[in-house]
Amino acid sequence: MGCCYSNPTPVSPALEDIDTGPFYSGPKAEYDFINVGVTLSAKVSLRSTQLVTSDVDTYYPLLSQQYDKGYRLLSFYHIPGQGRRKGFFTPTLITTFQGIFCRYQDKDDGTHYRLRVEKAVIKLERGIFQRGCCSANVSIVSDISHMQQLIDTNAADGARLVCIELTGQEVLKRSWRPQLPSMGVDIFFDHPIDRVSETYIYNTVSVPILVTYTNSFRPKPVVHCDWQGTMDRYLQQGFKLIEIFMDFSNSSQASFCSGQVEIGSKWFFEKPTSKADDSSALYEGKVVEHYIKISVSGLNEMKTKAEWEPVIQTMGSKGWELACILETSNISITGFASYYMKVLLFFQRKLNR
Repeated sequence: MGCCYSNPTPVSPALEDIDTGPFYSGPKAEYDFINVGVTLSAKVSLRSTQLVTSDVDTYYPLLSQQYDKGYRLLSFYHIPGQGRRKGFFTPTLITTFQGIFCRYQDKDDGTHYRLRVEKAVIKLERGIFQRGCCSANVSIVSDISHMQQLIDTNAADGARLVCIELTGQEVLKRSWRPQLPSMGVDIFFDHPIDRVSETYIYNTVSVPILVTYTNSFRPKPVVHCDWQGTMDRYLQQGFKLIEIFMDFSNSSQASFCSGQVEIGSKWFFEKPTSKADDSSALYEGKVVEHYIKISVSGLNEMKTKAEWEPVIQTMGSKGWELACILETSNISITGFASYYMKVLLFFQRKLNR
């Protein structure tokens, strides 16, 4: 017989304690959620790179039909840990994404959109490697220029960035020299159906996230980042947060008893072109902590209890619109085949004036 070390089960904040601020008189956000099983097996050639990636045609109809009901997509998010492998000789991964949609009953600016998906490649390269007698430094550098180019091109045509999701990985050829695979992403845009009088600009901000840990049987990482402060800094300049994307760049330092990893993230903020020089704040923001449970089910399947829908709906009743969801490295192992992960829900709403 053996023993299993476990941590106390973490608890998410109660719904009634999430937002205890004054009454909000602005428009209320109504949400809808659609879970979609996406098969990651389609091979496409993109910029001389062959990717195993998602088949857009398998999920696009389910997402686009929500626009006929007055909803707009806010996030097409891979539910962490959720997925199963199928096949042996040519395995495919069936993973679950959730489309999160929002609409306002009493708010219509007259602009109607059509959803568009673009595929981009992020190239990775090994950085500096240094090794001493008791320590080692390793780094990875990412190139998101292809992704940034697509955002700028679509924005110039009047489109608005919705979200960015990792959906693919390069098929590497055998080589004597170790390589890092390029990563594929799906970039979602709202394209206006009719001519628009307003376009939008995007500010991409690099924010390092520091993770520290001590070497032990089960090291517990600690994440260091001023989430609320970073969000507020740009909202107070008239921007709106659209997405936080982990760009795969990182640098790590490890010693005998401890270590740290600095992870790169890109924060995408939006502002109307007509207000490019106006730094007046339009939105306020709020970051909510939430725990999800991930467990192993069988040999080839994992199941996740995210249960963030009640949190998002409760926030919507107080006018809060979801900006994005972000996984963290804060993990609590609570059993032999299950653990809890902390995720962060970023919300924003128009200032109550």
